[in-house]
Amino acid sequence: MVPERLLVYEDALMGLYKEGRKCMRKEILNEIEYRLTKKYGKNGYILKEVIKNNGVKLTGIALRGSESAVQPVVYIDDLVEKGVVEKMPISALWEAVVERLEESKNVEDITENTGVNDIINHIGNWNYIRKFIRGKLVNLARNESYFIDSGIPFSVVLNDLAFVPYIWLDGTGTVRRATITVNTKMIEMWGIDRLKFMEDLYGAYRIESPIIKKMSDLLANTYHYICDDGPVMYVLTNKEGCFGASSILSATLEELKEMTGFRNIIAIPSSIHEWILADLDNCFNGDIDELVKSVNSDVLEEAEILSDHAYVLSNYIW
Repeated sequence: MVPERLLVYEDALMGLYKEGRKCMRKEILNEIEYRLTKKYGKNGYILKEVIKNNGVKLTGIALRGSESAVQPVVYIDDLVEKGVVEKMPISALWEAVVERLEESKNVEDITENTGVNDIINHIGNWNYIRKFIRGKLVNLARNESYFIDSGIPFSVVLNDLAFVPYIWLDGTGTVRRATITVNTKMIEMWGIDRLKFMEDLYGAYRIESPIIKKMSDLLANTYHYICDDGPVMYVLTNKEGCFGASSILSATLEELKEMTGFRNIIAIPSSIHEWILADLDNCFNGDIDELVKSVNSDVLEEAEILSDHAYVLSNYIW
């Protein structure tokens, strides 16, 4: 039996360790901010914390001065982590930051090909902006407080997921995941009732066609993977393959049964971008939820996690 005093020491020392890392991170960010001001001027950059899906917080830097309405954001959390954990010298860390910032200047302006400036310049014009409105599915528990604090409307789907509206900035498909989340101030600016807006958006998904393909075919095409044995599984997403988990709203349970040939469908939340559909009656032995948790922990980025459990679709109405 472990003596209680050892547990006390471990808890106390771990607290000191975490506090020390927190202080080191703050010192590194202060030094980076000092050097940014010295190199680019006080108003030549923006250093900010960016909140992503599932409450993921990233530290980003955007240089000012571009004529573009959208500034490229350079994330530096991995470099700061090297400074904290690997004791990377601040001079080397700074050089890496500058290299990323300078590279961001050379990235082709996405407004030249996608019309992003047009979208942003017409953000208050509902008749123009409505064709760029989309919706995505995210985890409700991980995001609800952020949605409420930020005035972001959402509808509850499958009991613990949230359907959230956004503006799709990518007009040509050349830049993935360039989006603006819709909030209630925008909806008020457009002069639309919030509930009607959400009902119309939700209803629009009912008339879209989801993309459903056999997983074995996708693996064969992408990785030359051949699987002649085992259960048939399908991947359900949208035509862009981005935020495609929302495609489950584009079909009823009966339609999904017809598309897959499954009598009892289990939907596995692969990520916020797609589902894996399998036949519950003729598929697995074992704990699917544990598998989902394992993949989420070992494979996915935190911001791409949709849920930590599978869904037997006959148990839900959506």
